[in-house]
Amino acid sequence: MSSSSGSTRRLAPGLFGLLVLCALISSVSAQEPSDECFIDQGNTRPGGSFAFSAWLRQGNCVRGPSSATYEVCRNNLQNQLENFVDGLHQQEYSASATVLALLPTIGAFVGTPSREIWPLLSIFPFAAVLVLTMSFGGDTTSTNIEDYRAVLEKKGMKAIDWSGDEQSADSLVEGGGGWAQQRDRLHTCIAASFERSTKRIKEQATRDSKITPARFTILVLIAILFLFGLLGSTMAGMAILEHGAIYVTWCTATWWFHAWYIVVTFTAVFDQWIQTPFTKRWTVFITEHSNASNCHEHFDTPDRSPRPSTLRELAASTSPTAFRTALHQCSSLAPPATTTANPHQTTQLNIALKINEDRIPTWIALLRFFSKAVGVTIYVFGTSVFAAVALLALPMSQMILVLVMGAGVFSRALAAGLVSLMREQGLAAVLLVCVDQEETADRLLLQALEYRGTAEKRVVSEVDGMAWERGECVGRRSRWWRLGLGMLTRPVAGVGELGLEGQREEKGEGRVDVEPA
Repeated sequence: MSSSSGSTRRLAPGLFGLLVLCALISSVSAQEPSDECFIDQGNTRPGGSFAFSAWLRQGNCVRGPSSATYEVCRNNLQNQLENFVDGLHQQEYSASATVLALLPTIGAFVGTPSREIWPLLSIFPFAAVLVLTMSFGGDTTSTNIEDYRAVLEKKGMKAIDWSGDEQSADSLVEGGGGWAQQRDRLHTCIAASFERSTKRIKEQATRDSKITPARFTILVLIAILFLFGLLGSTMAGMAILEHGAIYVTWCTATWWFHAWYIVVTFTAVFDQWIQTPFTKRWTVFITEHSNASNCHEHFDTPDRSPRPSTLRELAASTSPTAFRTALHQCSSLAPPATTTANPHQTTQLNIALKINEDRIPTWIALLRFFSKAVGVTIYVFGTSVFAAVALLALPMSQMILVLVMGAGVFSRALAAGLVSLMREQGLAAVLLVCVDQEETADRLLLQALEYRGTAEKRVVSEVDGMAWERGECVGRRSRWWRLGLGMLTRPVAGVGELGLEGQREEKGEGRVDVEPA
């Protein structure tokens, strides 16, 4: 019995030592991966430099390789915060997350730049889309058409509301004078738009600091490059934060910041679309060519055989969408030539179908409610994500706030500057006509193509890439040029520039002005 108790007493220290050794080995093996992430962050002093490289390596080390699992990243992060982050840096990281959580509020403060976007979308859509990608907020766009009109007219454009007019489609009986009266009013507005554009060009030409076409092109390119620079610097700043800081819920993710940005941008674009006080809009580009203008690119001379669709045939149709349906019949025509004519000689006519705010369609009301709900959700989502970011240094959170605010503010300033520059160059000749019936919109499209201008000018109109002259579709080109460059697109040449001058027709009842059959 004494021998057995003696053996037990001799084994007890050995077993205890073995247990301690196993615990130490287990502890060392568990902490070994995280020990490598102990990177001295240094002490940031007033006037000193920030240890950017050390901060970035710390975040990448804690996250681990691309094959690392969430559990590994979480254990590394927990060990890093408990054992290798001192009190001063913990306070800094906490303050940085609080500052970053203000970003959704700042984005909402900058908001969707509607007052700059509306005019720029008509003149230069590509630049408008770039500006919209730097809104960083789901600000609600005004649904009031009066606000829309005030913004456009402030930028030198003209907006007319013919909805509920006494000359609506119901009162324009065939053979009566209603069509001619409506057409004459429309043609008067188009002529006035050309006159305003010509007046601005003449005023700009008399100034000492007039802008030449080459200088104008350079200024536009500089503005576009600057917009790309603002967007690129913001994207780069987001990528840096995603690698140096860690979002606790998505520990291994390096895309959490861009996920917020993509959703916010999509919401801004969707909000811009659904809050616009129109359900549909059709655009006609009307260009006045001098008889001495030349073609920039030539194409085969067309014959005078009847076209697949003419204004006479369309006006005789009882369909409320006859013209828009007939546009597809021009798809087999050869591409029209582009011309050296100045783009300043073009007026853009927008015919918009107005939303009746007293009887908003159910689908529009639901989408507007959805847009507001998404905006609130994104705000809550963004705030919670940014508040849960760990290992974020204060200088980096300050950097991203400056980049986001700078991109939002300067992009709006550039948008306003582009609109003013193009207005001075006569490129803001935009006429918006609001109607409340699709049949009226279709007839206005026909009447716009009847516009003849002055005796010294020839008129070529472009709708959805289709070129129209003297009541006939003479060719087509890709609509993407107008969708991207808007008023900056080189106008198309009509058949008149190819030596096929037609006879000038007398005005009829206002339904159609084409050559006699």
